[in-house]
Amino acid sequence: MIKIRWGKTKIYSTLRQKDTVISEWMAGYGKIKRKAKRTGNEEINKTVWGWFVSAQSKNLPISGTMLQSQALNVPKKLVNATFKASSGWLDSFKSRHNIVWNQVCGESKDISQATVLE
Repeated sequence: MIKIRWGKTKIYSTLRQKDTVISEWMAGYGKIKRKAKRTGNEEINKTVWGWFVSAQSKNLPISGTMLQSQALNVPKKLVNATFKASSGWLDSFKSRHNIVWNQVCGESKDISQATVLE
């Protein structure tokens, strides 16, 4: 039997946040972090994540450039005025959602960029 030394405060805090932890796990946020960081771009991230999941379910090839262009295509009312979809944003988006680029070999998944953007 393994004994874990957790204080009462930690246990009560975890139980209070149970619904939040479960919903984040179900949304695909990967490993649970001590505190969820807020970037100020939550609506952009949510929209791009939805597009990513949709494109991935259709077996479409997705690149970082495509994610950045999708982020810039988010309606202007949702976009922060200083948002630029930089490489730093892309890296944090990939790590937040545990996205790893795996190269797909063969022509069965080769699709034109115009088809993907539809």
